Amino acid sequence: MIWQTPYEPYLRREGIPPLQEKALGVQLFRENREEETEFVTISYWPDVEAMASFTGGDPHQIHHLPRDEEFLIELPKRVTVMRILVNQLPRD
Repeated sequence: MIWQTPYEPYLRREGIPPLQEKALGVQLFRENREEETEFVTISYWPDVEAMASFTGGDPHQIHHLPRDEEFLIELPKRVTVMRILVNQLPRD
């Protein structure tokens, strides 16, 4: 079942564009659960230094959007930074 949530248009309008301007790529995932919806944003950067430059310091420090507290059940405490070890897309 898919239902509307006011957070998705807000996130697409306020959170995703700055990433699209600077990151190599951005993905936004959504999972509808029985009583809540989870969103996960993944951005791709050439290196951790580029992320740090974008965030203005520690790339693990989260920068909440102004209305996140209004929409989110729990505010994330940090950004997870992971390195891609295998990157193979399906072949045609």
